[in-house]
Amino acid sequence: MRPTSSEARNRGRADTARGGLEGDRTLDLCVANAALSQLSYKPMSEEYYTIFFLYCQELFVLFFWNIYIDKNKTMCYNVSKVGYRPLFKDMMLVKSNERDDFMFIEICDIKKAFGEGESRVDVLKGISFELEKGEFCVLLGPSGSGKSTLLNIIGGIDRADSGHISIGGEKTADMNEKALTRYRRKHLGYIFQMYNLIPNLNIKENIEVGAYLGDNPLDVDDILKTLGLYEHRHKLPNQLSGGQQQRTAIGRAIVKNPDILLCDEPTGALDYNTSKEILKLIETVNQKYGSTVIMVTHNDAIKNMADRVVKLRDGVIRSNKLNEHKQSADELEW
Repeated sequence: MRPTSSEARNRGRADTARGGLEGDRTLDLCVANAALSQLSYKPMSEEYYTIFFLYCQELFVLFFWNIYIDKNKTMCYNVSKVGYRPLFKDMMLVKSNERDDFMFIEICDIKKAFGEGESRVDVLKGISFELEKGEFCVLLGPSGSGKSTLLNIIGGIDRADSGHISIGGEKTADMNEKALTRYRRKHLGYIFQMYNLIPNLNIKENIEVGAYLGDNPLDVDDILKTLGLYEHRHKLPNQLSGGQQQRTAIGRAIVKNPDILLCDEPTGALDYNTSKEILKLIETVNQKYGSTVIMVTHNDAIKNMADRVVKLRDGVIRSNKLNEHKQSADELEW
């Protein structure tokens, strides 16, 4: 006979007290099973019960995660300073009509000002939006609208005065400088308007610099071939055209296999044809490697290749829309 929820909770708290763990959020298997029995699911078969037990055992023993039932009675796990996510989604135990509110990038009420007193300028005045993993987002607006400042805050280069940014559940505001460095290494790749290549390293070596920073880097030769640089891999940056140097910068950014690719006016210093080539490469990176792309631009035509377009003016979001008629980079005209 299954224990009632109250009996299971009391047993869980007693076990917790003996183990010296936090009682309110640490429930044993009996509590989890009792909670499941109260939901509108079919009873688990012996096979699923075994899978469930092994799953919990792995979480407890290997990762020290705490199982709890949230206020909506959804089985979840807690990772310190990472947030809460559905645990049993892949086991088909979460109701099909429940929405997963967890977004990959959450930007919440970001405010940023420069200067003090009469010279104070409010650059960002409460920016909030969310992005899913793998989404291509364009931040569009005129000069001075706050696009690059927002990108720098997302990238951990600058800090907001208030609000927070969460990437994969990790809030950058909670990080010290060391943790922020790990965050940049783990999640981010940068593409700047200026190429910032190391002049005394050849093209392959410049890209390898990015590979050294990644835990799971992509194959350098594969990147060179994708970017059309394999035949130029032994050349120095000053032996390449502007477009080829920007391709090298893209390769350096993506070779460490980042979750997010931040692009600050990547075509601003390039001619029309070269700009389209670079945009097509960024599009390929987004599609081939699944990187979430956030691109800052003042070129209105580029918004047509994005999944989401966020328009900024005077430090506020004027519109945030999904692109229902997305075009490929080849189709763009300006």
